[in-house]
Amino acid sequence: MSKQMTPLYTVTGRRRNGDDVTFRLRLDAGSEIFRAHFPGNPIMPGACMVQTAVRLAAEATGRRLRLAEIRTAKFLATVSPATAATVDYTLTGMTADDETLSFTATVRCGGTINAKMSLRCKILQEI
Repeated sequence: MSKQMTPLYTVTGRRRNGDDVTFRLRLDAGSEIFRAHFPGNPIMPGACMVQTAVRLAAEATGRRLRLAEIRTAKFLATVSPATAATVDYTLTGMTADDETLSFTATVRCGGTINAKMSLRCKILQEI
Protein backbone atom coordinates (compact mmCIF):
# COMPACT_ATOMS: atom_id res chain seq x y z
CA MET A 1 0.00 0.00 0.00
CA SER A 2 1.44 3.37 -0.99
CA LYS A 3 1.57 6.35 1.34
CA GLN A 4 -0.87 9.11 0.44
CA MET A 5 0.77 12.43 -0.32
CA THR A 6 0.03 15.43 1.92
CA PRO A 7 -2.23 17.84 0.02
CA LEU A 8 -0.65 21.00 -1.37
CA TYR A 9 -3.57 23.13 -0.20
CA THR A 10 -7.02 23.14 1.38
CA VAL A 11 -9.89 25.21 0.01
CA THR A 12 -11.03 27.45 2.87
CA GLY A 13 -13.39 29.78 1.04
CA ARG A 14 -15.31 30.35 -2.16
CA ARG A 15 -17.24 33.38 -3.33
CA ARG A 16 -19.06 34.27 -6.52
CA ASN A 17 -19.25 37.70 -8.08
CA GLY A 18 -21.47 37.39 -11.15
CA ASP A 19 -19.82 34.85 -13.43
CA ASP A 20 -16.48 35.06 -11.61
CA VAL A 21 -15.53 32.80 -8.73
CA THR A 22 -12.70 33.24 -6.23
CA PHE A 23 -11.31 30.41 -4.14
CA ARG A 24 -9.21 31.02 -1.04
CA LEU A 25 -6.62 28.29 -0.45
CA ARG A 26 -4.57 27.57 2.66
CA LEU A 27 -1.16 26.30 1.62
CA ASP A 28 0.24 23.27 3.46
CA ALA A 29 3.94 23.88 4.08
CA GLY A 30 4.28 20.20 5.04
CA SER A 31 3.38 19.00 1.55
CA GLU A 32 5.99 16.84 -0.15
CA ILE A 33 5.85 19.17 -3.14
CA PHE A 34 6.93 22.16 -1.05
CA ARG A 35 9.62 20.14 0.73
CA ALA A 36 11.08 19.05 -2.62
CA HIS A 37 10.64 22.36 -4.47
CA PHE A 38 12.90 23.68 -2.92
CA PRO A 39 14.31 22.51 0.42
CA GLY A 40 14.62 25.52 2.71
CA ASN A 41 12.97 27.83 0.14
CA PRO A 42 9.57 26.30 -0.71
CA ILE A 43 7.73 27.60 -3.77
CA MET A 44 4.74 26.28 -5.70
CA PRO A 45 5.84 24.90 -9.08
CA GLY A 46 4.21 26.52 -12.11
CA ALA A 47 2.77 23.16 -13.19
CA CYS A 48 1.02 22.88 -9.81
CA MET A 49 -0.36 26.40 -10.17
CA VAL A 50 -1.87 25.47 -13.54
CA GLN A 51 -3.25 22.14 -12.30
CA THR A 52 -4.78 23.86 -9.28
CA ALA A 53 -6.62 26.26 -11.63
CA VAL A 54 -8.00 23.29 -13.59
CA ARG A 55 -9.15 21.54 -10.39
CA LEU A 56 -10.84 24.67 -9.12
CA ALA A 57 -12.59 25.20 -12.48
CA ALA A 58 -13.87 21.63 -12.25
CA GLU A 59 -15.21 22.34 -8.77
CA ALA A 60 -16.79 25.62 -9.91
CA THR A 61 -18.53 24.06 -12.92
CA GLY A 62 -19.32 20.59 -11.63
CA ARG A 63 -17.52 19.05 -14.62
CA ARG A 64 -14.59 16.71 -14.87
CA LEU A 65 -11.84 18.47 -16.83
CA ARG A 66 -8.49 17.71 -18.43
CA LEU A 67 -6.10 20.46 -19.43
CA ALA A 68 -6.01 20.74 -23.23
CA GLU A 69 -4.11 23.98 -23.83
CA ILE A 70 -2.24 26.68 -21.97
CA ARG A 71 -3.01 29.69 -24.13
CA THR A 72 -0.93 32.05 -21.99
CA ALA A 73 0.78 31.76 -18.64
CA LYS A 74 2.66 34.52 -16.86
CA PHE A 75 4.31 33.70 -13.56
CA LEU A 76 5.02 37.09 -12.01
CA ALA A 77 5.96 36.27 -8.39
CA THR A 78 6.57 33.10 -6.42
CA VAL A 79 3.90 31.50 -4.25
CA SER A 80 5.42 30.23 -1.03
CA PRO A 81 3.94 28.99 2.25
CA ALA A 82 6.92 30.63 3.94
CA THR A 83 5.69 34.12 2.96
CA ALA A 84 1.92 33.67 2.54
CA ALA A 85 -0.32 31.15 4.26
CA THR A 86 -3.20 31.80 1.86
CA VAL A 87 -3.58 32.33 -1.87
CA ASP A 88 -6.60 33.43 -3.90
CA TYR A 89 -7.47 31.99 -7.31
CA THR A 90 -9.99 34.05 -9.30
CA LEU A 91 -11.52 32.34 -12.33
CA THR A 92 -13.06 34.65 -14.92
CA GLY A 93 -14.42 34.51 -18.44
CA MET A 94 -15.58 30.90 -18.17
CA THR A 95 -17.09 29.90 -21.50
CA ALA A 96 -18.05 26.37 -22.48
CA ASP A 97 -19.34 24.48 -25.45
CA ASP A 98 -20.14 20.76 -25.61
CA GLU A 99 -16.47 19.75 -25.52
CA THR A 100 -14.34 22.48 -23.94
CA LEU A 101 -14.22 25.03 -21.15
CA SER A 102 -12.03 28.13 -21.46
CA PHE A 103 -11.22 30.54 -18.64
CA THR A 104 -8.66 32.89 -17.16
CA ALA A 105 -7.15 32.34 -13.72
CA THR A 106 -5.47 35.03 -11.66
CA VAL A 107 -3.43 33.95 -8.64
CA ARG A 108 -2.92 36.46 -5.81
CA CYS A 109 -1.19 36.45 -2.46
CA GLY A 110 -2.37 39.52 -0.58
CA GLY A 111 -2.16 42.45 -2.98
CA THR A 112 0.39 40.81 -5.28
CA ILE A 113 -0.61 39.20 -8.56
CA ASN A 114 1.54 36.08 -8.69
CA ALA A 115 0.29 34.54 -11.94
CA LYS A 116 -2.19 34.99 -14.76
CA MET A 117 -3.10 32.20 -17.13
CA SER A 118 -5.58 31.55 -19.89
CA LEU A 119 -6.50 27.87 -20.14
CA ARG A 120 -8.66 25.60 -22.26
CA CYS A 121 -9.83 22.27 -20.87
CA LYS A 122 -11.50 19.25 -22.40
CA ILE A 123 -14.79 18.45 -20.67
CA LEU A 124 -14.77 14.73 -19.82
CA GLN A 125 -18.07 14.29 -17.95
CA GLU A 126 -20.20 15.66 -15.16
CA ILE A 127 -18.79 15.07 -11.67
